[in-house]
Amino acid sequence: MKISLNKSLKNRLILSLILMLIPFVVLGWTVFYSLQSHKKVIDHLMTEVSTEKDPLMRLQALSVQALQPVNLNLMKYETLSKKDFIEPAKTIDLLFKKSLKLDFDQVEKIELLEKAQQNWQKIKDQVFLLFSEGVEENQKETITKIIFDNNMELQEHLSAFQITASDELHKYQITINEKRFNTYMLILVTSLIGLSFSIVISLLLARSILRPMQILNDGTQQLANGNLKHRLQIENQDELGKLMETFNYMAQRLQQNQETLSNLATRDSLTGLYNHKEFFRILHEELERSERYSHPVSLLMLDLDNFKNINDSKGHLAGDAILRKVSEIIMKEIRNTDFGCRYGGDEFAVLLPETDGEKAYEMADRLLKTTVKTKIPLKKDDTISFGISIGLATYPDDGQSMVKLVSAADNALYIAKDEGKNTIICAGTYSKKQKGQK
Repeated sequence: MKISLNKSLKNRLILSLILMLIPFVVLGWTVFYSLQSHKKVIDHLMTEVSTEKDPLMRLQALSVQALQPVNLNLMKYETLSKKDFIEPAKTIDLLFKKSLKLDFDQVEKIELLEKAQQNWQKIKDQVFLLFSEGVEENQKETITKIIFDNNMELQEHLSAFQITASDELHKYQITINEKRFNTYMLILVTSLIGLSFSIVISLLLARSILRPMQILNDGTQQLANGNLKHRLQIENQDELGKLMETFNYMAQRLQQNQETLSNLATRDSLTGLYNHKEFFRILHEELERSERYSHPVSLLMLDLDNFKNINDSKGHLAGDAILRKVSEIIMKEIRNTDFGCRYGGDEFAVLLPETDGEKAYEMADRLLKTTVKTKIPLKKDDTISFGISIGLATYPDDGQSMVKLVSAADNALYIAKDEGKNTIICAGTYSKKQKGQK
């Protein structure tokens, strides 16, 4: 079964825990194996010590015990009893036979044991000679010397054997210490590797969780700061990835809702142009920018001619159609940097940033000519045409404030309607006429 790690945070957590447990399992197995290895070495050592040294220690003890009555007899403390010697002698013979059958790993041990047996055999022969009848006193001294000389050699050979065994024991101890050191080093290395491995896995796991969480947090901050266009970059399709998808969907819906609310608050519902309130906000910003960079700003105020009569004769639906058509003409003719607004009722405003009076007049003339050519179809093959009057004012020539600029364009519009409609009047021209009339 294929396990997808990018699609499940749960699977990553489980796999990470398993991977972090592996070094500890390996460490436990290493410790167990090392302990078993040590146990085998120690068991082997104890077996060998028990097998080799125990018989020899008994040989030494029994040889002393067997010769004790002989020593006492020779020193005239008591009479030698053959029975006192024969019983331990038999045991010593059996121990020598048993020891010589052992599988020694060194030839030196076998040679020492064989020499000790030879010494024992000579001792035994001389002791039995003492038991024989007709032994003269002068012979006893010779026999005693032979017994003690061989006994000394016997003890020396047995002691040499034990020294050799002790040396071998020391070597075993060194081997055990080496194994113990190697085990400690293996445990240390395994622990370090396991710890490093666990740290790497933990860091990777933490990164796979903390990075998306940080992205989510940053996205939330962006959203809280009003940046509804911000979207999260989704790296995995796990639970956090799905949460990020939900976040993006939520941000998209919020952006759409904000745009809808913004349109409702700033746009005219019938024509789609900016409304009266938004017109003054934009005009305020453009006048500030114009003053900062010394650029002119022109304003066109448009009013439909005889609009009330059209509403009364053709109906309000026809009037709404005319209003929509005028807004279409405005949006088609103006630039992307210009602003078309519905000022109120049948009045429209067109704001032209970085545009002087001459270029503004050209724009007004295009709007007027396009409007004159336009006919709106009604029911039963009926059509309706309409005209507009336009007043034009330019900042700062015709008004050095927002109120004065709007008032100048509005006054020019009234003059245009008084002079026969379907006309363009510039505020500067109107001022000159007034002055000329005076």
